[in-house]
Amino acid sequence: MLAEIKQLLQVQELDKEIIHIKETIARYPKVWEQVKDKLTKAREAQALTAAAEEKFEKDKRRMEQKLRLTSDEYRRAQTQQNAVKTAKEYEAASKQLEHVKRQMEDIQKRAELLLEKEDETKKAAADAQAELEKIEALYKSEKKRIREQFNEKKTHLEQLEARRLEEFSRVDAKSQLIYERALVRYPGNSVVPVVNEKPAGSDRGTNGCAGCYFEVLPEELVRIRQENDIITCTNCGRLLYEEVEYSSEHSEVG
Repeated sequence: MLAEIKQLLQVQELDKEIIHIKETIARYPKVWEQVKDKLTKAREAQALTAAAEEKFEKDKRRMEQKLRLTSDEYRRAQTQQNAVKTAKEYEAASKQLEHVKRQMEDIQKRAELLLEKEDETKKAAADAQAELEKIEALYKSEKKRIREQFNEKKTHLEQLEARRLEEFSRVDAKSQLIYERALVRYPGNSVVPVVNEKPAGSDRGTNGCAGCYFEVLPEELVRIRQENDIITCTNCGRLLYEEVEYSSEHSEVG
């Protein structure tokens, strides 16, 4: 195998790791946004249920106050009824007493309906608060985890890029240019072997590029085996090599 190809295969392995780490690092902002979104939604839910509970308490106090006032008014109407001296006054007092009684019964019914929602309202608020506390704890732990992993990946990336620079510097300028051109189109898959595809029922196969499976002509395979220069696929531009080391008895091109 050509020395430049061997070196570029090492560079390609480093490039694969670098690409993977960069992709991982690029996902962290999205992951972090998802965590922040969960926290935002939990805070909104907690705020809504807390506001609902506060409103309930205000409505309850207002209803209790109305009930007290109406009860006081009912007792005064009873006192007035007992103090009347004529039938006409008694009739008027009775009507007023009945009116106040209906008001009081209406307030009592509304109070009962309101109190039926008390447990549900308080439970919703408590559940939302508990969920918020859980999400806040998750937010803190995820923030720490993502920061640690990000720094770890970044450090590893810097180390790999330094190694890559060192390994790549051992390749001649012409080969570097050919590799970089292929790398733009096929990151992590720029240097590929020649593969032999055998049709069913045939003893002889067709040699092709492992990247695009375009046929590698016999004269191209000879040049690859001569190991004098880098040979690229005429279709996709990938750098080609042959995995099997041929001896003189295998020098014939299939």
